[in-house]
Amino acid sequence: YGAIIIASLWVLLVPTSSWSLDITKPTLSERHEQISLAEAAVRALQHNLDISISRHTKESRLADIVIEQARFDPTMSVNGRYLRTVDPLERPVFGATGNLLNQITRFDQRNHAVIVDASTNLVTGGNVGVNYNPARNSVNQDLAEGFLFNPAWTGGLSLSLTQPLLKNAGIGINQT
Repeated sequence: YGAIIIASLWVLLVPTSSWSLDITKPTLSERHEQISLAEAAVRALQHNLDISISRHTKESRLADIVIEQARFDPTMSVNGRYLRTVDPLERPVFGATGNLLNQITRFDQRNHAVIVDASTNLVTGGNVGVNYNPARNSVNQDLAEGFLFNPAWTGGLSLSLTQPLLKNAGIGINQT
């Protein structure tokens, strides 16, 4: 063990050439070049890291602008529904069973509905929307065609306008 301790102390205490700088070697000569102030400014701008990063992020910023402007794009949705219910009818129903008074017939109900919505955001921060929803209901359409209110049509039309008074209100806030 004594030899290992002596070798360790020798490695730690005896300096080698890699531990210190050799002052006797000449340093590399610096390159001196005379340039004008305008050329120095151009070179500084060409090698500026912030400017080169901003050149690469321009496309992502344009995408963000398009997304923000899309808030003002109008939206439209169309939904439809069809519902048919067929049940056995044991008793005659006036106007719904025709001449079949002593037989089991079917009671056929059909409902059709469509909902159309359109809305857009206003430059003032508000929203305007319109909704139209017609519906058609019929009972035993094959037997009772044209009887009373068969088929029955209903519909609704609504117009809504909302305008915030405080938050996000005004043209200056909502323009991009």
